[in-house]
Amino acid sequence: MLTRLLDFQKKRGQFQSGGDLFAYLAKDPAMMREIETLGKRFLGKMTYGCSNCYFDTYIQLMLLNPDKAMAKLNSEYELRAGVLLQGDSVDQNMTNFNITPELSLYHLKRNPKIRNLFRKLPANIDDLLVEQKPEKVSAAKAKTLEAERLATKLQDKVETEFVNEIVESIKLGSDVEFIKESLKETKLVGTKELTDELLGMFIAKAQEVIIATTV
Repeated sequence: MLTRLLDFQKKRGQFQSGGDLFAYLAKDPAMMREIETLGKRFLGKMTYGCSNCYFDTYIQLMLLNPDKAMAKLNSEYELRAGVLLQGDSVDQNMTNFNITPELSLYHLKRNPKIRNLFRKLPANIDDLLVEQKPEKVSAAKAKTLEAERLATKLQDKVETEFVNEIVESIKLGSDVEFIKESLKETKLVGTKELTDELLGMFIAKAQEVIIATTV
């Protein structure tokens, strides 16, 4: 499967928009099936419908690091297709695209009833879920950690609001290209520089929220 992903990534830069890709897929249904298959296996998402849906999956597959893809194949954690677990912040939301052991344990400790939403878990998951005793920290370190926690919480709030704005824009009928164009002059989201890659991630999260709330 990794070889198929690497072969697919050789097509990087071949298409500049969802329209270009969709026109090509109309002539090459095998590539359409490949996007659907690789998207489901490596990103944990179902791809269907509009041209932008396929283009978003295409871009995410092109940007996927091969080492991370290999780790995903060997991972002991896997959600069922289409599942989105929402945390206390945007960074703690989890799908198969960003799944990690740490995030998985966070969600399972937070809500043990979601275990059936995982397709795969390690055999010793019950041992891993045993709470560890909190590490004792000095007053100075505790103060620093609290400041970092508050800064992270503020950044998470800004990102959540930004994603929610994109969600509302999509619900009103805006497509991905329009959203990208309308945010072209936006330089920062909180303290983070709004790069094309980061914007793509926010749009993908917004689409996942819409899918999760309409299923």
